[in-house]
Amino acid sequence: MERQRQTRMKREFSNSWIIWTALLVLVFSIFVVFHLALKPMNSAKKQTIDIAKKYGKVNKITAFYSTNLNKTYYSVAGVNQAKQKVYVMVAKKGGHITVLQANNGVTEDQIKNKVTALKPQKIVSIGLTKIKDKPYWLAGYIGKNNKMNYVTYKYSNGNLQKNIKNV
Repeated sequence: MERQRQTRMKREFSNSWIIWTALLVLVFSIFVVFHLALKPMNSAKKQTIDIAKKYGKVNKITAFYSTNLNKTYYSVAGVNQAKQKVYVMVAKKGGHITVLQANNGVTEDQIKNKVTALKPQKIVSIGLTKIKDKPYWLAGYIGKNNKMNYVTYKYSNGNLQKNIKNV
């Protein structure tokens, strides 16, 4: 009787050990997958920040943006050595760099206000892009009908350039 009880306890202990090991492997695998999935974007962010510091003379980074409208652009917002707010845009292909003075155009906050006026359920993304070599703000949001919408505003004056609804 005692021997059967010990055997059953050993079996239960080994079964729980297998379950805990499997759960640990699963959690670790999920962590690795997420880390590998985020690695390209983290690398692009680091490179963009390095470029902004070198070519835009940016001391303090306040935001990072990524847009993909025909071409991929990575951008950062920050403050340069002259204490001016600037945006530094870097094209993914070719690495062309554009430094924009914030006082020569509309800011991210102004674009957020314009998008908020459209009464979105959620603003998904805001970032800088270029269309025909001119800078634009591109914003994506989820509308009232749970569909994706995109708006493009001119950087220079904040005028609506394009409104794509219900994608």
